[in-house]
Amino acid sequence: MPPPLSSRLSPTLLYIAMDDLRSIFWTLAVSFTAYILMRRRFDPLRSIPTVGGPSVPGIFYPNLAAFNFVRNAKELLTIGHEKYRGAAFKVAFMGRWIVVVSDSKHLDEIKSHPELSIAEGLDEFLQLKHTIGATAQSDRFHVNAIRDQLTRSLNVVMPAVAEELALAIPEYIPCTGDGPWISGARRSIQQTVGILKPIFDERKTKLQEYGADWTDRPSLTHALYDLATHPGFIQPLRDEIESVIAADGWTKRGMNNLWKLDSFLRESQRVNGLFLISLARKAMKDVTLHDGTFLSKGTFIVADKCTVHNDDNNYEQADQFDPFLFARMREVPGEDLKHQLATTSREYLPFGHGKHACPGRFFASMELKAVMSYLLVNYDIALDGSLRPENQYFGIDISPDPSGRVLFRRREPRGP
Repeated sequence: MPPPLSSRLSPTLLYIAMDDLRSIFWTLAVSFTAYILMRRRFDPLRSIPTVGGPSVPGIFYPNLAAFNFVRNAKELLTIGHEKYRGAAFKVAFMGRWIVVVSDSKHLDEIKSHPELSIAEGLDEFLQLKHTIGATAQSDRFHVNAIRDQLTRSLNVVMPAVAEELALAIPEYIPCTGDGPWISGARRSIQQTVGILKPIFDERKTKLQEYGADWTDRPSLTHALYDLATHPGFIQPLRDEIESVIAADGWTKRGMNNLWKLDSFLRESQRVNGLFLISLARKAMKDVTLHDGTFLSKGTFIVADKCTVHNDDNNYEQADQFDPFLFARMREVPGEDLKHQLATTSREYLPFGHGKHACPGRFFASMELKAVMSYLLVNYDIALDGSLRPENQYFGIDISPDPSGRVLFRRREPRGP
């Protein structure tokens, strides 16, 4: 057996080897520290305060801190608002920092700044080139089709939507009675179904979750949770719907005259929504905002939607769910068009704001009102439990609790 390495090396050589290792270690440590200090000194965002950790430049730290943001995004945005009160701050995202603003001057500035690109901003957060395809960004044909053709044809589309509701909703919410007595053979079949049903349900759920997703689906779920949690508002909404449908039918005009339902859905969007942020933009050139905030080329900036929606300066008792808030606001002379579900403003950002606001919001709002109207007219609705299922947060996403349950019971049929 050969002698150990230490016995074959003289003490002098061992000392030299250890000294070389120490030299390498300190060289790497000093070089890394110098790199960090140089990056920090020349970091274009160094003057913008950081929430969620120290403002360490480079690639590694933002990626590590981004995991904290994914888990605690809502809390970090709240901390940033309370600490900086409308001034810009930044949070870590994968591979980069994101600048966050919430005051009205910043919102007006970023919504229409020519060098802040909404296309690049949405592509970053929604990863459109991977989920839809690169042509969704380069070819805007779908935006023009929605804005110029679909929105202008809502009066023609609405009867078809109503007809589809009458056919589709009973399939999802069937009217079931007690049924006949089950024989022994039927009991065996039922036992087999009981064994296989969880597998079928799991596959069906995955298909629904990962198939063609519909952004109105979580909005509808939020609204149903809110409605079932506040049953005292069901009858006033139902009375309005039955009165309007009797007068105007299932038409665009009828949907536009549902002020209370429109207000209910708008309030549900204000309190819940789909994302914590809005107005995502990417700086295509160096940009300096009105307060001196500097955004270097490639910087992403967003509006803190939840802070805007829960600001007492924008809404009285902003932390309370007030279903008919916007209906009352529309009763003020000259305000009837400013507070509709599809109307955007600095205080209401679910659809964005400005000329780049979501072009499909008019069809989406009409569709939501049509579905809710059909459900309210044809079903009794109740919550399975005493508390509203809590929203779930993952990064910037807000999702209704998928395990929540709402109960439906068929009323006297009054469908379209």
